[in-house]
Amino acid sequence: TTEIYTLSLHDALPICIRYDSSTGGYYVIDYSSNGIELSDGTEAKAGEYVSVAPGTIVYLAGRHEALKLG
Repeated sequence: TTEIYTLSLHDALPICIRYDSSTGGYYVIDYSSNGIELSDGTEAKAGEYVSVAPGTIVYLAGRHEALKLG
């Protein structure tokens, strides 16, 4: 079976991070008006899930906050 864990940071940061244990992949969705930026230069649009590799840094709030996945 596939286990999917969801971490919702709506109270502190308006994003949701999902981890799929069957693939080892992460999925990030941004609910802010500014979008998010990944360490590989990808910019994610608000409201859309983005597939993210382990080790990727997710920048929020214009790079004022950062989360490293994996």
